[in-house]
This record gives sequence, C-alpha cells and structure tokens, in this order.
Amino acid sequence: EIKEEEGKQDCPVPPSWGLRPLPKALAGWAWEECFILTPANSTEVLRGIREWVSEGTADIHIRRSRTRPLSGSDLKMILGAMKVAESHQNKTTQSSNTGKGKEPYIGVELVGRECIKRAMDKFESKTDISSTEEIAKQAAATYFDALAQI
Repeated sequence: EIKEEEGKQDCPVPPSWGLRPLPKALAGWAWEECFILTPANSTEVLRGIREWVSEGTADIHIRRSRTRPLSGSDLKMILGAMKVAESHQNKTTQSSNTGKGKEPYIGVELVGRECIKRAMDKFESKTDISSTEEIAKQAAATYFDALAQI
C-alpha cells in the first residue's frame, strides 16, 4: 500500500519503501544487486515511476549512482518487469489470496538527480498512455533526452 506523506518533508521515505528483495534474480544481475535501497532524495522520482508501472503492481527502486548511467539492459529489465506486472495483474483477478508478497521488484541505477527530475517533469503530462510497455519506452526516451541536455 502506498501511503502519501501529508507534508512530512522530514521523513521522505516511508518504511514500507525500504530495502526489498527481488523474488528471483534478474538476468545478468548477481543476487546481492537485487536488493536496492531507495535514497531519500529520490523519493519523488520513485513515487512518479511507481505510478507508471502497472498502477503500482511492480516497483522500480532507484539507487542514485555517479558511476554508471541507465543502460540498455536496464531498460530491457524495466520492460520485462512491466510485462511480468501485467501478467501478474491478470492472474490476481482469479487468485486474490496471493497478497502483496508476490509483487515483482526491480532495481535500477540512475545518474544525477536533476536529469531524472527533468525526465519526470517532461513525462508527467503524458497521462493518456495506457500500455505499460509504451510507458516504459516513453520513460526511457525522456530519461535519455534529459541526460543529453546536461
């Protein structure tokens, strides 16, 4: 459950958004890399991205990194996670007793808070997109657009 902070800027990361394990290792990722902690200064980005991904069915956890930008394989994993989330959403209509423990999670490293924020601002207006795969492509495109402007 996503609980919005009611003006609590001093507590930017709700406890439920802490360190989360992935249910299975992603292709090309070591197990230890599948545990991603969201830093406080990326909370607003996380909240925005959570809205993109299957209405919160899948989470993309962001860890800010100055050494490695978002790569093509990362984008493939985002697309993959969204497809998993989509099929998971279809399954939950039949078996609603699975609960929240079976949600897919994915870790993504992004570079530079400002370029992420610009990508977010640019993407925010595109609310007419319904397909999760299309949303992923749009998010990737706006991210790289913002990165190129730095």
